[in-house]
Amino acid sequence: MILPRSRLLDAPGRPAATPSVWDGVPLKYRSHPAGCVQRMTVGGIEHRFALPITLTPYVATKACSARCVFCSENLRRSGETETRAASRLRPRGDYFGGLQYALAALRDLDLGISISGLEATDDLPWLESLISTLQTAERARQQPFREKILYSNGAGLVDAEASTSVLSALQAFGLQRIEWSRHSDRPSENDAIMRFHRGVAVADNHAFSASVARVQGLMPVVLVCVVQHGGVASAARVEDYIRWAESLGVRQVVFREFARPGDGYRAGRTLDVIRSRRVDCEALVNAVLGECAGFEPVSRTEGYYFRNWELDWLGRMHVTFEASDYAQMHARHDSGLIYKLVYHANGHLTSDWSPDRHILLKTHGH
Repeated sequence: MILPRSRLLDAPGRPAATPSVWDGVPLKYRSHPAGCVQRMTVGGIEHRFALPITLTPYVATKACSARCVFCSENLRRSGETETRAASRLRPRGDYFGGLQYALAALRDLDLGISISGLEATDDLPWLESLISTLQTAERARQQPFREKILYSNGAGLVDAEASTSVLSALQAFGLQRIEWSRHSDRPSENDAIMRFHRGVAVADNHAFSASVARVQGLMPVVLVCVVQHGGVASAARVEDYIRWAESLGVRQVVFREFARPGDGYRAGRTLDVIRSRRVDCEALVNAVLGECAGFEPVSRTEGYYFRNWELDWLGRMHVTFEASDYAQMHARHDSGLIYKLVYHANGHLTSDWSPDRHILLKTHGH
């Protein structure tokens, strides 16, 4: 049995019989075959987990150092209150004890770790405590965490002296990569998109480049560019960005489409930006293959709410284009099969990005 096919597989405006450069390119699935399901009891209730699955300890110690115009943390689902949004909660004093309890409950699950939310490197001591907690839990597990990823804008990594300790901790933890957000190789464009607060040094391209080069010497850095009008929006600009990334020593780049929000979100400026600046990734990747030399299709990936196109550029860069569908994500979260785990600042372990939906465990007091 295969789980329902994502709408993302059906490109808008393309008849099913229309040939594509991607026809015949290997298609991989993540969290799709029903055989990749693990049954496990959490909080006294048996659940089914789609594999591979990741746990995100949602970072929310302080407001983010950037104010990206498209930030999904500012989207509000219909019926969700501002005070209960994950980004508005702040961890209590027993946060790490609660996380230990949640990780112990997941000890037998084939699990990866994905650190995201707001900006983890804005609070380096907290991030170091998080890594220590995860390391302790990993030693107690029957198997190591499947993957370990940090999503970051790099704000706290610019100061070499201040970040030395946390980078050493990330190395010791075995972090596989930092997915580092930078949405244009042109400083003026990136400033207008990411809108770092005054005094955040990583906003400067020279400081950013030096930081990437330094961190790249310690662990893999993947640059992530959210494509959009007003930034990278054409095949030529994709190639510019890739050549710039290569000059920094980076060997992997991700171009990410704005997530398709569907109809379940309240109207607001962020939603307006997402809709007005959208660049379709499938159209963009096909334009790259048609207009630029040196790109070769490698594979496609279908996940529980995303679709990826992977390319090689001249044997020197792995390039991924990503599209995702929030309506599909919410439908899967409501399906009864668990695709995602999030540990929130309020101590709730959920299978949803909301701290009050699909709660598996409440950890306060443990």
